[in-house]
Amino acid sequence: MGTELVAVDCTILGEAHRIVVCPRVQASSLEGPFDCILMTGPDSDPIEVPAGAARHLELLFDDVEDGEHASWGRPLEPMGKDQAMAVADFVWDGALAMDLAGLVVVACDGGVSRSAGVAAGVLAATGNDDSEIFRRKCPNSTCRRLVMEAMAERLEDDWNLRTMVSEAMGTVSLPEGEFEELCGLLD
Repeated sequence: MGTELVAVDCTILGEAHRIVVCPRVQASSLEGPFDCILMTGPDSDPIEVPAGAARHLELLFDDVEDGEHASWGRPLEPMGKDQAMAVADFVWDGALAMDLAGLVVVACDGGVSRSAGVAAGVLAATGNDDSEIFRRKCPNSTCRRLVMEAMAERLEDDWNLRTMVSEAMGTVSLPEGEFEELCGLLD
């Protein structure tokens, strides 16, 4: 399990995408356009947004799991619910607006744990197979769980809003297959 680049083809809201997990330094050498989720810890070098990033999200938290009581001269902070919701918003907003470049790069300092956990959470929450991430990386389980929960919450919020608007307009109309896809993601 190492710092090599791992690419997984997937579908997000019916559109083909590729999620790439790698170290931040490797993300800087990728050709764009791509959407980029960048993570680092408070004691790491500042985030440099790759030139190829069309859109990016920056997150700051330590590479620790919930309940881990490690310390490194200061209390260590795992990913929080607000950061997971930021990931969900970034992915859903890009997919709904059809702005996702088709390539989503998820990068942290080493490209092994935080980025793998976030990518696995996105894949699992969108009904895609995340096993390749587990075979080749060591996903942070807190990141995976929180991102899955946030994406499910975002999907439910979007569904409730769409239903409310449709009922107000007197109709509920979804493109063919979308209802089944949405229901499958909530299971």
